[in-house]
Amino acid sequence: MLKLWGTSNPSKGAMLHLIKTMQKQRFSEEINYLKEPKGKKAPSLVVNSNLFIDKYGILRSDGRIGKIHEIEFEYDVLHPILLAKDHELTKLIIEDCHLKVQHLGIGATMNQVRLSGFWITRARQAIKNVISPCLFCKKINNLAFKYPKVTNLPKNRVNLVQPFRHVGVDYTGAIHIREGKKDQTMYLLLFTCLNIRSVHIELMPDLNVNSFVLAFIRFSNLYGIPTHLYSDNAKTFLAGGDILEQVVKSNQFLSKFSCYSIKHIKIPLYSAWVGSCWERLIRVVKSCLYKVVGRVFLNYYQMLTVISDITNAVNSRPLTYRCAENSSLEIITPNHFIKPYVNDSLRFHEEDGSMLTKNYLPDSSWSKL
Repeated sequence: MLKLWGTSNPSKGAMLHLIKTMQKQRFSEEINYLKEPKGKKAPSLVVNSNLFIDKYGILRSDGRIGKIHEIEFEYDVLHPILLAKDHELTKLIIEDCHLKVQHLGIGATMNQVRLSGFWITRARQAIKNVISPCLFCKKINNLAFKYPKVTNLPKNRVNLVQPFRHVGVDYTGAIHIREGKKDQTMYLLLFTCLNIRSVHIELMPDLNVNSFVLAFIRFSNLYGIPTHLYSDNAKTFLAGGDILEQVVKSNQFLSKFSCYSIKHIKIPLYSAWVGSCWERLIRVVKSCLYKVVGRVFLNYYQMLTVISDITNAVNSRPLTYRCAENSSLEIITPNHFIKPYVNDSLRFHEEDGSMLTKNYLPDSSWSKL
């Protein structure tokens, strides 16, 4: 048997014998055509995969990389052996390649199959069917438990009385402001309306109680005093539930807002998705800030103006789809609720009527707002 296959390796000889047996069972039509092509119509697999029979009678595919030197790749890689997608031998080869790539996904397993010198018809689906039942992959990749069924939205998000009546509050990470030659660490405090998804941003010098009370007073002067104040409850978050709890119970806060009966509600512990309304907007604000400012250090007033523009841009995002049949209808945005008679942005005009662009940033090489 070994002399018949031209090799002294018993494993390789056995593999070639099994492959030839499998090909006779699944590709008999293609093999018969390649042996006697006269007067027969070429099967589609022969034409599409450019099949041929080597000197050992093995059916191989002659792809489009035949001009690569065999020094770089082996003969089996340049002319891979054809395998049937649903044969037991193919399943064993795929499992072996899956183990060699350390239980990686379909793409890595398929690449290993190709580098091993095999070509599988409809390879992606065949590999998916083989590695899907892998118990080790299921144990590592699957979720530990299924999420419960999504319930109705809470009443504080669907009953709109006025904007910023129910407010979610959270801090972002530290940002740096440059005043002269000194750098100052500051924070962003976000007030998020749970009904219309609008946002108000305050630039905070620190995380203490007095700074929050002053920011809350400025917010209330603009939009009114909210009835419910929601916050995170994770101890690892900056200015989470503990700090806001101290704020609400502090003498400074009570002296100003005790008569309004503001309720402070903390979301459940380790349940950040409950506060997804403000967490998602924090991501949007931080993304805008990074893209506009980048690594450039701004002074206080430049950063204040940038934050104002980001606030206006976030509150100008559409809440509804534009109707294709009637494009004249205006899209509703959060700004339509909090400032219905104000334009989206401020534009200055010269005496001749030409428009001036906003360029208050210190370095003209980075993006203009």
